[in-house]
Amino acid sequence: MPEITDTNGKYKITPEGKYKFTVSIPPAKKLSKEGKPYYKFVFEYLNEEKTIETHEQFFLPWMLGDLLRACQCKEIKPGVFSWDKEDVVGKTIDAEIIHEINKKDPTKTMVNMIKIKESEKEEIPF
Repeated sequence: MPEITDTNGKYKITPEGKYKFTVSIPPAKKLSKEGKPYYKFVFEYLNEEKTIETHEQFFLPWMLGDLLRACQCKEIKPGVFSWDKEDVVGKTIDAEIIHEINKKDPTKTMVNMIKIKESEKEEIPF
């Protein structure tokens, strides 16, 4: 009897490219094994087939500046933000996804979000 194995897995790697991402749920603040804080953001975007996909991205606090600015969070002094996790839900950003080889384990690929900025408004043709 043949073995049937689904290799799709729960996590799909977002292809490299430029996207409009929308924050779909409040980000979760978590702690690493070493006790250091990080944030898990869940975004939705349209793939090439124009269907909605989900992208998860993890950010250390020092990596959040561009994202929080793009989500129009209040920067109370350079690099210091006052924000509520619920307030970023529904915010749309423009960003690029790149794939990089993990320096510690070259058998793994890191998916990084770069060039994060506030989403440009699309003009509606009449």
